[in-house]
Amino acid sequence: MNALSYKTSTNCLVLLATLTVLVVSMLIAKVYIVQQYQHAYTELSHNILSVRDDVFKMEVSNGLDYDAISGALVGTERHVQQLQKSLQPEHLSIVQWLLLSNPQISGHANRLSASVTTLVTDLETILRLKISQEYSNHTIILIALKV
Repeated sequence: MNALSYKTSTNCLVLLATLTVLVVSMLIAKVYIVQQYQHAYTELSHNILSVRDDVFKMEVSNGLDYDAISGALVGTERHVQQLQKSLQPEHLSIVQWLLLSNPQISGHANRLSASVTTLVTDLETILRLKISQEYSNHTIILIALKV
């Protein structure tokens, strides 16, 4: 009976150790995946701040600035869409889906994506208004010179 008891207790210990290793490895995998997304969203935030600064520092006389800023805004929108798409259940592996199935994660990502989209739209509007203002000022100067 001691041999059976010893064998049973050994099996239980092996099972417990296996479950512990499995849980720890899943937690490590979750931390790794979450860190990747945090890095991607941090990079996105830095890009948005850089583009915002460029919009307010842009000189309309330089058409290259407009093209670069406009391209950066489009790139930012694409980055947001790509991140949002990558968090959709149909684009996640089974392990990622199990680890990221928390509704708070998707809710936070949706709110952040909506905020970034709104900000990019506002920056595009400011960029267009700045260009329009510059052309209006230039037109007023030309009219004043002819009078």
